[in-house]
Amino acid sequence: MKYLIITIISLSLLTITTSPIIAQQMQSPQYKLESGTVEMESPVAKENDLPVAKFKEQGFLELTNTQLRQAESAISLSAGAVEFADLIENHQQTKLLEIRVPSQLSFNYALYLSKDDDFQSPAGQKINNTLCNNPRSPCLAQTAKPWTAENAYGVGYRLTGNNIPIEFSRLDNYRPFPNNNTLLKLLTYKKTSAGQTAALTVKINIPVEKADSSYITTISLMTIPEL
Repeated sequence: MKYLIITIISLSLLTITTSPIIAQQMQSPQYKLESGTVEMESPVAKENDLPVAKFKEQGFLELTNTQLRQAESAISLSAGAVEFADLIENHQQTKLLEIRVPSQLSFNYALYLSKDDDFQSPAGQKINNTLCNNPRSPCLAQTAKPWTAENAYGVGYRLTGNNIPIEFSRLDNYRPFPNNNTLLKLLTYKKTSAGQTAALTVKINIPVEKADSSYITTISLMTIPEL
């Protein structure tokens, strides 16, 4: 028996929030220069602090608010894995993974995809990325093309939903997963009061000579805030 298991990992990076810098005049008596061993001239003898406002040049205090906070959950997935339990030679099969985006995001988010390793068995047998219908003019990591031919083999995917790349407007357009450990930008989600959904459809077709085994890899979906 042959089967393919793709583990899906969802990652959200830390969110950085900032506010404008504010310049505040330091005339308040609370702003003082303090010294422990150095005596400074002051209206009060032997006083070890001096109001900043008594300097010849007026001082300013710059205030800013920069925070690192735990990232909000920018996406949720309908499953933690995509599994083809019984691969059949010369038979195209698809599985769907739903990507849900919650409402009221604090930022715009870019969704990136990466593949940790080849689709391969413990013995090193591999299922290649698809080239789609025409190997002489193949689909590429950022270029989707039709994949309908029965003798077109490999693994690929397509996207459906809101704000997807226009190349997926044709229902039979697919493209291969990116090279190992390469981040590929899939989508951008805008701040909105309404939730959004997209679906990643994984497709596979294998030739007759493929050995019986389990073919496993990990796909990471990473959300990164765009300021």
